[in-house]
Amino acid sequence: MTATVVADARMLAYPIMGIGRYAFELLKRLVGTRGVHWVLLSARPIPPETKDKFSGSVEWIEGDGASRAELWTQRAAARELRHRPFATFLGLSNSLPLLGPGRTTYTLVIYDLCFLTVPALTHPRDLIKGYALTLPSLWKADRILAISPEVESELYRYVRRTLLAIGGSRQTPVMSASSGNAKRARPPGHRSGSGRAGPPYRRRVGR
Repeated sequence: MTATVVADARMLAYPIMGIGRYAFELLKRLVGTRGVHWVLLSARPIPPETKDKFSGSVEWIEGDGASRAELWTQRAAARELRHRPFATFLGLSNSLPLLGPGRTTYTLVIYDLCFLTVPALTHPRDLIKGYALTLPSLWKADRILAISPEVESELYRYVRRTLLAIGGSRQTPVMSASSGNAKRARPPGHRSGSGRAGPPYRRRVGR
């Protein structure tokens, strides 16, 4: 059975640099995984030369750039996930579709937590996005990927859900992208020999 991953690929519509480079390289490594169909979302058209670098089972869903990227992505992601039961969502812009269906498995990549660590130095717009989108997304996420050990430590310190068991049994797995286990991490939507979707990141919180 083919697994489906819906991913926020909005960064591919912009020059590939900075965090956009991280998102591009991560997606390029994951897309093309055998047995996984990828649905990549972008509020703006993605340059053809960028698309050409991806192979495998890929479906591109793009907007015309007229709407705000976050609003478009929230709507498009929720719609696509409703039409694709039991898909996995990969958030690459510090947010998840907050109105997405509960049957979806949500994986979130976190780049920084400046709105929590240095709020006085954070731009008001980023501060609002942090509390209105990133923090609720952290609570919604089933799996979290921190891009560095520093961000991983900040998650443990500022977002206690990533450290404490929920209901005495459930924990949110967190993994640092720079960890040695990163090369062995399974892609979102990967299915184990039992046929069930397996966790894309192996290391659990507090281990």
